Amino acid sequence: MTGATRTAYIFLIYTMLLAGMISFGCSTSDNGSTWEDSTPFPTQEVSGIWGGGFGSEFAIGIITEDNEARFVGDYSQYVGDSGALTVKANSAIFSGDLDKLTNDSSTIYTSNAETLTMTGWAAGGETLWGSLRYEESSQPGSFAFYDMNDSYQVSPDVGDLSGQWEIEDALVDDNTFALTITSTSNTTTGAISGQDEIGNTLSGTISIHYSQEDPTPYNVYDVSLTLNNSQTLTGLATYVIEMDVEEITIANKTLVIGASNSQYSFGGLGTQP
Repeated sequence: MTGATRTAYIFLIYTMLLAGMISFGCSTSDNGSTWEDSTPFPTQEVSGIWGGGFGSEFAIGIITEDNEARFVGDYSQYVGDSGALTVKANSAIFSGDLDKLTNDSSTIYTSNAETLTMTGWAAGGETLWGSLRYEESSQPGSFAFYDMNDSYQVSPDVGDLSGQWEIEDALVDDNTFALTITSTSNTTTGAISGQDEIGNTLSGTISIHYSQEDPTPYNVYDVSLTLNNSQTLTGLATYVIEMDVEEITIANKTLVIGASNSQYSFGGLGTQP
């Protein structure tokens, strides 16, 4: 993909972090009491922008303060509505169900959905990792993500996404979708339009996302897109600043956008031409 380099994920890091958390949680004070006796373990947060992968498939994830989740990869999206992910109180353990959406390679007009259950650990707002299992096939898998919260904490401004974007392998292989985003004068909302190489069109709106759980807006945006003047898709978008996070390099400013309905989906990782 353009704008993000996939590299091998070193799970030893996560094992070490887990061991450190267990050691920290079980440490004792000078008077012999455990740390848990005096101070409850803080419930960990999963909201943010995350870069990593489901197995070997690279993706960038958006998790809102309401724990709505949308992970966008080159070929798939992993989607959960508000409250899809739940963190156990006073722990780092989280779980939830997501739908993996993959466009049918034979036609752009269908999106295959497969439900998976994920269970994992959230370590200090820096990593998410764990295991997953697909509901229908019972196939197991794993996931590992690093935080990109330098991008998440940026004050939201639709103007920062304005301009031309290109998404490769959009809808089908070897197909480039050219998008244009324009912002309104107050830069809280904007318009999206675009067309790909095989005649498909998109039009719609983008606006700053606000969560019910936290009135503070972050660098996350709601999108409503109409595909080929017939299907309305809703989802999330953000952009990732150029950065090097552990083993993941984002070489250029990258648009992350994903939208879907019960039958169709559109999304990908875009760069500016």
